[in-house]
Amino acid sequence: MDSGLIKKYTKGSKATTDVSKEEVAYVRNNLVTLVLKVQEDYNNGIFKNYSPYLTSVDIGLNNIEDSLKFMAFHDGIHLGVILSLKKAV
Repeated sequence: MDSGLIKKYTKGSKATTDVSKEEVAYVRNNLVTLVLKVQEDYNNGIFKNYSPYLTSVDIGLNNIEDSLKFMAFHDGIHLGVILSLKKAV
């Protein structure tokens, strides 16, 4: 992922500018690509040495399986917000 986009949308950030068509296209193009890359890395055992992580909502991620489950939950929250905003507009 582009480090500038990560910084722009990191935890605690807020919207200060409109999102460009290029940013939307970049994220859309990487959604599937990055999921496939994680799957490939998982199948290749890349995540064997996983460092436990405590999320900001106190959920402990002790291994890659915990992280993958949390990622699906986290992305679902974002999708719910996006769909709510879409309805409001």
